[in-house]
Amino acid sequence: MPKVALTAIADISQTALDSVQSEFGIPAAYTDYREMLDKEELDAVSICTPNKYHAPAAIYALQKGVHVFCEKPMALHAAEAQLMLEASKAPGKILSIGFHYRHMAQAQAAKRVIAACEIGHVYMTRVQALRRRGIPTWGVFTNKELQGGGALVDFGVHLLDLALWLIGNPKVIEVPFFHPQGPSILFNDENHP
Repeated sequence: MPKVALTAIADISQTALDSVQSEFGIPAAYTDYREMLDKEELDAVSICTPNKYHAPAAIYALQKGVHVFCEKPMALHAAEAQLMLEASKAPGKILSIGFHYRHMAQAQAAKRVIAACEIGHVYMTRVQALRRRGIPTWGVFTNKELQGGGALVDFGVHLLDLALWLIGNPKVIEVPFFHPQGPSILFNDENHP
């Protein structure tokens, strides 16, 4: 991207830093993201850490006045996610979570159809997925302490986010996980009781 300059990276692995810095010619490398944010003048950061570290890294960057793109899931717990949102509002910085399914052609088409009320008013949605590639064997996907645990956190968040985004993020009132036909989301829409 010609208008973007990758000026600094951070990783706890010095070996990884040396390799990436050399391969891509990145001027600065740090083993502590806080030191990087303290020393560098950055416009934005991309947080690609294990899930456990999303909230602290995002909050620190936002407090430093830096825009944040954070991999999904947003955080391990709702309380952490709320702190991230609050941190983004104070300096008026952008906090974006990597829910890339929203940008797929099918999702964009569905959003237009729903927004135009071509299928009527949506009052319930159900998400369902089948992954046949097995459990990812790279990274820390199976480490509950670092990732938060399981398929819902790793993959299901994409489906939940997409379903809620498509229908305008209404207030959820029920999530019956043990429905015979799969998980459903029922929500309350003040305009359509």
